[in-house]
Amino acid sequence: MAFKVGIRSVVIVLMHAYKYPKHELRLGRLARDIGFTQVSLSYQVSPLIKLVIRGETTVVDAYLSPVLRRYVDMVQRTLDEGREKIEGEQEDEEQEKRDKKRKERQVNRDKRNSRFMFMQSSGGFIDAEAFQGKNCILSGPAGGIVGVVATSLVVEVRKIITFDMGVTSTDVAQYSGEYERSLETEIAGVHFCRSPMIRIHTVAAGGGSILHYEEGRFRVGLESAGSDSDPACYRKCGPLTVTDCNVMLGKLQPEFFPKLFGLNADQSLDSELVHRKFSELSKEVSSESGFRTPEQVAEGFFSVAVENMANAIKKVSVQQGYNIKEYTLCCFGGAAAQHACRVADSRGIKNISIHSFAGVFSAYGIGFADQRLIRERYIGVELSDRLIEELKIVFLELKKEGCFSMLEQGVQKNHIIVLFKVHMRYAGSDTQLLVDFADKDTLRKGFEETHKNHFGFVMENKTIVVEAVSVEVVGITERVSDPVLETETNSAFSPVSTVQMYSYGEFHETLILKRDELKPGACVNGPAVLIEKNTAIIIEPAWEGKITEHNHLLLNRRISLPTHKVIGTGVDPVMLEIFNNRFMLVAEQMGYTLQNTVHSVNIKEKLDFSCAIFDRHGNLVANASHIPVHLGSMGKCVKALIMTQFKEMQAGDVYLIHSPYKGGTHLPDITVVIPMFGSSVDVFFTWLPEVIMQM
Repeated sequence: MAFKVGIRSVVIVLMHAYKYPKHELRLGRLARDIGFTQVSLSYQVSPLIKLVIRGETTVVDAYLSPVLRRYVDMVQRTLDEGREKIEGEQEDEEQEKRDKKRKERQVNRDKRNSRFMFMQSSGGFIDAEAFQGKNCILSGPAGGIVGVVATSLVVEVRKIITFDMGVTSTDVAQYSGEYERSLETEIAGVHFCRSPMIRIHTVAAGGGSILHYEEGRFRVGLESAGSDSDPACYRKCGPLTVTDCNVMLGKLQPEFFPKLFGLNADQSLDSELVHRKFSELSKEVSSESGFRTPEQVAEGFFSVAVENMANAIKKVSVQQGYNIKEYTLCCFGGAAAQHACRVADSRGIKNISIHSFAGVFSAYGIGFADQRLIRERYIGVELSDRLIEELKIVFLELKKEGCFSMLEQGVQKNHIIVLFKVHMRYAGSDTQLLVDFADKDTLRKGFEETHKNHFGFVMENKTIVVEAVSVEVVGITERVSDPVLETETNSAFSPVSTVQMYSYGEFHETLILKRDELKPGACVNGPAVLIEKNTAIIIEPAWEGKITEHNHLLLNRRISLPTHKVIGTGVDPVMLEIFNNRFMLVAEQMGYTLQNTVHSVNIKEKLDFSCAIFDRHGNLVANASHIPVHLGSMGKCVKALIMTQFKEMQAGDVYLIHSPYKGGTHLPDITVVIPMFGSSVDVFFTWLPEVIMQM
C-alpha cells in the first residue's frame, strides 16, 4: 500500500536487532525487491540497545538520506557536465584524439569522484557515496570546531573552548586532546542514539537576539530578529537586538561598515535610530528602577547576553568535570570576537585566540578535517579478564571492516590510524562513559577517574558493565598550515580613528585599527577595535592583543579581575536577570547529575523529578524546567525542616523527607534536602546566607 501511494523510503526497526540482525536484513531485502529506493535498517544505522531512540535515529536517516543523495547527485552531475564542456572545447577534430581524451576524462572523473567528500557531525570527512542523513545534523558547527583545533595546535594551544556566535545562536564546545562526542543527543525534540556528534551546546543568544524589558528584568532572546526585519540598525524597521547594543556602546562604528543596509542594501548602519530607541527605553527603565542612561541600559542588556553565553560554556566545561581556567577561548563566527573578552571575564578565562579568518571559519575549517568513520557494536557484559580477550577479537573485526571502507575511499594504508574505545557504565545505571581500550584494571581505573570528574563520586566495589565498543578509523589528509611570517620587534601601526566606547560603566577613548595593517609582533592594549573584512574585534580595557608569527591574534588579560564586586541592595534589573540565570543553571546542573547517576527508570527515562533552590526562609529562589508538579510541596518540606532542624544543621548534612504532614506527596516520592552555608563576610551572605537545595 505504501509503495503504491508513492512512498519510496522505509524504516525497519526490530526490538532485538542490535544483537540479532538477521530478521531486519531479510526484511530489508524484501523491501528492496518491492522497489523501495531508501531502506534504513536500525542495525546498520545505530546497532545499539534502546528501541525507541534507535528507531528515531533510523527514521531521521531515512528522511534525510534521499534528500542528501539527490543533492550529491546534482552537484556531481553539474561538476561532470562542467568538466566535459571545458574539455570538449579543447578536443581535436580527429576522431582518434577524441576517443583518447574521452578515456582520459573517464579515468580522471573516477579519481575526482573518489575525493568528493562531505563533512560529518562527528568532525570528519566521508566519501559522498557513504554519507548518511543521520551524520549531517551538526556538520556546519563541527567544521568550525575542526578548524579551530587544527589552527590552535599550531600555536601550541591544546585546551580549547570553542565559541561560535552568529546571528541567531551561539555554539560552544570543549577540546582537550580529542573531540568530545555526545553519546546521546537531542535536537529539536528528536533523540539521536549515539549517532556520533561532537558535543556542542547551543543557546539562543546571537547578534540578532531581541531585547526585552519585562516585569523589572532585562531579558535577551529567546526570539531573534528574522531575515525580514533584522536588528534596528539594519534599517528594516527591526527591534532592538544585541547588535544594536554594540552600536549604542560604540563597539560597532557605522563608518567602518560597508553600505549594505536598508531596503535597497545601499545604506550604512543607522546609529541615530539606535540611539533614539535606547533613549526611549532608558526613560521607561528609569521610571521603574532608578535613573539609567541609554548607554547603561545598552550595557545592561549586553551583560545579560554575555551571561547567557557564559552559562553555555559552563555546561561543556565545569558540568563535564573540566577546569575552565586552564582553557583558551577560541572564537569564530561573525559576532564572537565582539563579545569574547566579556565572555572570558565572566568565566575567569584569561586567554583568547582569534584566527585571521575567524569570521568565516565554519567554511574555512572544513579544509583541515581528516576522513573519519566510526564502527560500533553492542556488548552488554560485565567487565572481566575473559571479556577483555573477547573484545580484542571484536575490535579486530571492526578494525578490518573500517579500514577496508577507508581504503575504498582512496586513503592510503600508511595514512590510516585506528582508535579503540569502550563505552562503560555502572550496573543498574544508563550513563555510559568513554574510555580508551586497555587491560581490565586500567579500564576500571580510567572509568572511575572519568566518573569522578563528571559527577564528583565513585561507587566502590560496584559492578562495571561494558555496554558497547567503538572503533574510529581516521584517514589522515594533507593540509596546508598557516605560513610562518617574519616577526617585527617594534611593529608600528597607526589608528584610523579614535572614538568613545562605553564599557564596564564608563567611557573609554578607543583606537580604531585595521586588522590587516597589524604585522606579526604588533601589540595592542585595550580598549581598541580591530576592523576586519568579515568581523570586528573588540579588545576591552585591561586586555591586550598580540599578533603571532602565524598572523593569529592572541588576547591576554593584563590586569586581573577584582575577586569581589559590590552590587548593592537596591533593585537592579540587570543583576536580577543575571543572578536568576545563575541560580537556574545551578538547579539544572543538579538535575543533570541526578538523571545521569540514578538507577530509577522513572527518573532517568520518564524524567519524573524536580530540582530547585530555596532561601533560608524556605521561599523559592529558582527551579529548573523539570516537572513543576512537585514545586508546591517542595517549599513545605523545606520550611518544615527549617522549623525543626535549623539549629542542628551543619555543612555536609543531607535530609530525606517523606512525611505527609510536612510536604510529602505520594508513596514513591522522597525529598532530598541539602543545606548550603555561606560566609558572614561574603556579599552573597546578605541575601542567601543559607541556601536550601532540594531535588
